[in-house]
This record gives sequence, structure tokens and C-alpha cells, in this order.
Amino acid sequence: MDISPSGSRVVMDYRGDIITLPAEKGDPRNLTNSTGAHEKYPSWTLDGKSVAWFSDASGEYKMQIQSQDGKGEVKSYKLPGTGFYAYAKWSPDSKKISFTDNGRNLYILDIESGAVKKVDSDELYAPGQFRQMFGDWSSDSRWILYTKMAKTYFKVVYLYSLDQQKSFPVTDGMCDASDPVFDPNGENIYFFASTDAGPVVNWFDLSNQDMKMTNSIWLAMLRKDIVSPFIKESDEEKVIKEAKDSVKQADKNTKDVKSTKAVAEKPKLLKIDTDGITDRTINLPVRAGDYYELNVGATGEIFYIARISGSSASPMLHKFDLKERKDSEVMEVNGYGISADRKKMFYVKARFMALQERGRSLKWARGS
Repeated sequence: MDISPSGSRVVMDYRGDIITLPAEKGDPRNLTNSTGAHEKYPSWTLDGKSVAWFSDASGEYKMQIQSQDGKGEVKSYKLPGTGFYAYAKWSPDSKKISFTDNGRNLYILDIESGAVKKVDSDELYAPGQFRQMFGDWSSDSRWILYTKMAKTYFKVVYLYSLDQQKSFPVTDGMCDASDPVFDPNGENIYFFASTDAGPVVNWFDLSNQDMKMTNSIWLAMLRKDIVSPFIKESDEEKVIKEAKDSVKQADKNTKDVKSTKAVAEKPKLLKIDTDGITDRTINLPVRAGDYYELNVGATGEIFYIARISGSSASPMLHKFDLKERKDSEVMEVNGYGISADRKKMFYVKARFMALQERGRSLKWARGS
């Protein structure tokens, strides 16, 4: 499933077709209606215009892109790789798509030229049809976060620069890291990391059956000049300045606003100091546990799902507020996704799929 940028609809693959559902008003919309082909893994552009998916209508899987209303031409792109593909994810500028194949390779497709760039490959092959290598796009569409399976069977977080066509490690390979995401402000990235995964991650070793691994949430600062959000705090009395200083500042702010009205909003280019980034990581004050699906809402709002191993209790969605340094439970969910404008989310809970908006919960469908 994927959610539209404003959260007005969601798109999903259902029995080989690509279907969108409205949040509240309207009807389901089948974009493919292809009984003789198998479409899967849809992804919605962040400008809201199009949906991409993989289709085997030609006999081999290709990337297909169509207008989200189901009208107009369907564009097809031939793909390299090992034949089967998953996890399409659009860049914020809606000009590129990242995806993986069943050979554990990560690629980026340029929509205008049709060129496909291979980013990296796992060093070891893990069980399963696919592995979610991709983590997140930066807001300026010039960087991606991803994980690579190292020879130690630990996943390592990497930053890939599209401009330099080069990858930079974020973690040192001494832990099993996953789910890397950018903060909207472009200053930090977050990821899970486990330091007790060694006896567990080797899936073929039966001795790990009685052992459990835990995750912690880590933060890496993208620039050397960024101050740790967990720096020691001190309560101080605020000093009231003279009124004339306030008037001068108000005049300056008014001028600044007027001067920027005519300027079109463009994504801020991220400045990342890759040198020494592995030394600029700190863990969040959240107790280690069995966590998955790390995401970010507004700046400093970190969401994740916690489950209790061996318990029948439902998984719980948590939110950690970086500014308040506080962790809180949100609601019981099995999975979720956040819209591009970070105002809505869809979630899956037991046998229901729903949209959450300002406390309202809209149930869409009953499923397995």
C-alpha cells in the first residue's frame, strides 16, 4: 500500500490489479483492470499526479506509470536486474524512482531518460523473496538512505549521493541497523540498531531459537556544526529587552517577509558532512525493545511500532518527541504509513484498514 501526498486516497495492489480507495467520499478506482497480467507494489508521486507499479503484461516485469485518475497513456520502462522487483519509491521531485530486485540489488530509475543506475548490492543473501534495502529520500532528492547486508550478516546504513554517485557508511557494521529515515529539517537521520543481534540474525542456526534480539533508536547528526538534541539543559530566567529593540526587529521581519513573497518555494539543498558521521551518532532515551517500521512525522516526531515478543498483545504505535524528550503510546496498530505532507496516515489494525486524521478514524475495508 501507499498513501497519496495529501492522504485523500490510498493505492494498493489487490489480486494483481492496482486500485485506489478514497479516504471518505467516492468510489474505489481500478487503474489496471488487467485480468491477464500481474501488477504489484504501487507508489504515488509526491506531486500527486501519477502512480507507478511493476507489471508483467509484456511477459517480463517492467515499471509502469500512469495518471492517478486512470486516464491517459501508460508509460513502460524496461528494467535490468534479476527479473522480479519490489518496493518502488518516488523521489520528492517526482523525477526518479528507487526499487529493488530479488537478487538483493538497489536501483534508481530516471523517469525522463529511462536510465537505470545500480546503487549497491547485499554481500550476503538473506531468505525471502525480497529485502527492503531502501530507507528514505532526502527532501532535495539528492541523497538516499539504504541498508546493505554485510558479510557479518549485519545490515549497515549507507548514505548515497546522486551527485557524486558514491555511498558513505553511517554505521560501523558492529551492530545490525535498519529502517533509516531523514528528519524533515535535514539535520538528523534516525534508524534502528541492535547490539545483541549476533546470535539471532543467522537464520540457519537453530541455536538462536531461544534467544531474542532488541532494537534501540539511534540518531546521526548530518553536519559537524549541529548540536546534540540531548545536550544538558538549564532553566534560566528570560531577560525582557527594551521596547524599541522589539519594534526594530518587527520592522525587519516585515521587510524580510515582503522580500520573499515573490520567490517560489524550492526544497532546501541539504549539506551533509559525510566525514566522521559514524562518530556523530547517539541513541534516543527509549528502552531497547522489539521495534519495527520507523518513520518521521513533523520535525522531531519519531514514530515506531513496538511489540512484546511471545505475547498475544497487539503491537503499539509509539511517538517520541525529540524536543520534549518524551515517548508516548498512540494506539494499537499492525502497520502504518504517513502521507508526504505529514498530516495524515493510514494504518492496519487486526482485520481493518483505516485513515487517521485529527483524531478521526475512517474504516475502509475488512481484510485478512
